Formats: sequence, structure tokens, C-alpha cells
Amino acid sequence: MDNKKDEKELMKKVKKGDLAAFGELVEMYEKPLFYFIQSNVKDRDTALDLTHDTFMKVWKYKSSYTEQGKFKSWLFRIASNLIKNYMKKNKRNVPLFKEFEYKDDKQSNLEKKDMVDKVKSALDQIPKKYRVAVILRDMEGKSYKEIADILDIATGTVKSRISRGRKMIRNVIKNETMEEV
Repeated sequence: MDNKKDEKELMKKVKKGDLAAFGELVEMYEKPLFYFIQSNVKDRDTALDLTHDTFMKVWKYKSSYTEQGKFKSWLFRIASNLIKNYMKKNKRNVPLFKEFEYKDDKQSNLEKKDMVDKVKSALDQIPKKYRVAVILRDMEGKSYKEIADILDIATGTVKSRISRGRKMIRNVIKNETMEEV
């Protein structure tokens, strides 16, 4: 059974109050959801809390889920809304970035680390709406449609934000590199 079909079957059971099915969904999505939230809030404990809160909302609002939409998109939209509320409540504009792991040789790692630091710095400097779109696409590997669903915007807007965000990042890195020379 593929994930898409599996999650729809599980959600049908969850809607009927099946805690075991809910546990399976949590197990399937807990890690990717946690990493997504942590890349936004940059605090492990807060990310754990928001991950828990997201799943609690899934349970609470299980009856509002429709099978036409992808469960994963619905789940990540709930998480996105909780992140937005958290940021507003705490008046924090935390930069977003997902850490990378490298398994190449040390020299290669140093070069990649330097580039990651430059990209991280550039991400911190671009507007949040572009930063979020770039992170969801380039670091989380989400499709344009999934990003549109998560952010509740049109697919064309997603493509535009990603394109503009990437251009902004390139310009920031280019300017910083020229300043170093």
C-alpha cells in the first residue's frame, strides 16, 4: 500500500476515533514535521511542542479533513498556522534553515560548510515569504502544489516566490563575496 492510499485509509479510521490509526499517522509524519517546524522556529523544545500541538489539532479537527486533499498538505498547513501564531505571539522573526549533513571527505565538507554558511546568511536577509518558499522547495523537497497547499496560495505565486527568493539569495551571496575581496 503506498503512503498516499495508506494515509487516506488511516484518516478514515481516525475520523471514526481509531487511536491506533492515529498513532500510525503520527509515526509516519512525526520526524518530517518536527524537522519542518524546527527549521522555522530554530528551537528544539519549541519544535517538539509545536509538533505535539499539530497532532493534537489533527485529532481535534479530524472531522474537517476531506479525502480530496492530501493528508500531508493538510498536516503541514496546520503546522504552518501554528508556527505563524507562535511567531506572532512571541514577536520573533526567527530565520529559517535546515541543517545539512555531509558524508564526503573533510576538505569537501569545509567547502560545503562555507557555502552552507553563506546560504544561511543570505536566507536570514531575504523577506520571510520568499525564505519559506525556498526552504520548502529546496530544503524540504516539497512540490509546488504541496507548497501552495501548505501556504494557502496559488501555485503560480509559489513559483514566483521561489524564483525571486533564489535570485535574492544569489545577489546577497554575490555582494558578500565581493565585499570580502
